[in-house]
Amino acid sequence: NESIIILASKTAIELPKLTIEVTPEEGLNDVKVGSIKTKIETNENFRLIGDLIVSYNTHLGWDVGPQESVSINDQMDKKVITSENFFNIPDNSWVVNASAGISVRYGKFTFKIHDQKLIYRGDWAKEISR
Repeated sequence: NESIIILASKTAIELPKLTIEVTPEEGLNDVKVGSIKTKIETNENFRLIGDLIVSYNTHLGWDVGPQESVSINDQMDKKVITSENFFNIPDNSWVVNASAGISVRYGKFTFKIHDQKLIYRGDWAKEISR
C-alpha cells in the first residue's frame, strides 16, 4: 500500500535551501583532512525534521563512506543554520563525494533538501566531470 503526497499552490513555493562548501575545493593532492561547511536557509512555513546528515565517500572498495548525524536543535530558532564537519582523506582515494541533507515538512508533505560536491585527485576526471 503506497501513499503519494504532493504539495500544490497557486503561487510559487520556496523550499528551505541547503548548500555545502567543501575544502579542498579543487584537488585532493597534498591534503589529508577536508571539511564540509553546511548552510541551511530556513523558511518559516517548513519545519526541519531530524538531524542533519553529513557524509563523505572516498570510493575505496564498495563500502559507503563515513556518515555523521549532526543535531541542529540548538539552532532551530535561526534563519540560517550552519555546521562544519571534518573528514580524513586517504592517500589512495582518487575522488571524494561530500554531501549533506535534512528532511523538511509542511503538513503531511515531507521532502529532503541536499547538496553534494565531487573532488578529484589530479585532473584525470576533467573530461568526464559535470
